[in-house]
Amino acid sequence: MLAYVRGKYGTVPIPGSEATLNQADLLADARTEKTDLITSLREMLDATSRGAQLEAQAKEAEDVQNTLKSVPMTIYVG
Repeated sequence: MLAYVRGKYGTVPIPGSEATLNQADLLADARTEKTDLITSLREMLDATSRGAQLEAQAKEAEDVQNTLKSVPMTIYVG
């Protein structure tokens, strides 16, 4: 919003001179930040999707099974 307001007034008179406002810089920064935020949000949503959670649970179950396979079985003699 600030960039659009500054775009309406390209220069502002000040005593003895005038100041040029930075609309183009603000717009470019805002667009870059917006793109980065959208990308970050998409990555976060993909990581927390139902499919990703199921894959993580399957991997965890597989790791537990591999760990249990390496533990020696005990025999109780009574």
